[in-house]
Order: sequence, then structure tokens, then C-alpha cells
Amino acid sequence: MGDSLKVQRQLTDRQGKILSANAAFSTLTGYALEEVLGQTSRFLKSGVHDEAFYRQLWQTVHAGRIWRGEIINRRKDGTLYQEEMIVTPVRAAN
Repeated sequence: MGDSLKVQRQLTDRQGKILSANAAFSTLTGYALEEVLGQTSRFLKSGVHDEAFYRQLWQTVHAGRIWRGEIINRRKDGTLYQEEMIVTPVRAAN
């Protein structure tokens, strides 16, 4: 899944459970892929954003639209990091 990219990427299911991620994800967050498979990305929450922020993000994605914004997350070691994020819904072929 694009391991040569410097941009971290995750693939999740509709419920937000991580199905795969590239090496940049592990480098940025400090988590090995094996630690996060099947989990939602809630473990990255920094506490900076309120529930309304996440609700709006997921409502946008579940409506089939792309969400773009900045988010502050927490690494495995507890340090915070800011990133520009694009969440793109992928629709199954009929």
C-alpha cells in the first residue's frame, strides 16, 4: 500500500477500523501496523478536538463526500503532532 510514500495512509472499513496502513503511518505515529489492525483510529485522539469535530468529519465521509482539514493527533510516545488530512470515502463497485 504505497510504502514509498512520505504521506501516511490508512485504509479503513465503514466503521473506521484500520484494514491497512503504509510505513509512513508507523513512522509518524510510532505504532506498528500489527498493533493497530482492526482498531479504529481513536487511539490517536489528542483531546484537542471536541466530539462535534469528529461527528462532522464522519458525517461528511458517510455522506460520500471528501473531508479535508487539519487535525492534531497523539503519537504512541504521547507527543502531539499536527497534520493536514484528507478522508476520502471509497464506494464498492455494484
